[in-house]
Amino acid sequence: MASVPGEEMPRYDLSALSVLFLEQHSTMRSLMRGVLRELGLTKLKDADSPANAFRAFKNGDYDLVLTDWAPALDGMELLKNIRNDPESPN
Repeated sequence: MASVPGEEMPRYDLSALSVLFLEQHSTMRSLMRGVLRELGLTKLKDADSPANAFRAFKNGDYDLVLTDWAPALDGMELLKNIRNDPESPN
């Protein structure tokens, strides 16, 4: 659906969503937190490594997981653990 200039976009209530995100750089984590809050998300948890993110995932209840995918930070490792680890609640 294309928006018309000057027309306001529809608003969605995202406040009930719980989000875990993985990003190794503290500046980017802070930026992501700010952007997600501007979108109305308040239940946010961030992690700086796949191991820390998986630990948080096991101990939390998340609706959405956002992960970095870079050579120095393998977010795919986190996703594999979420899907395959016997300790994963997913």
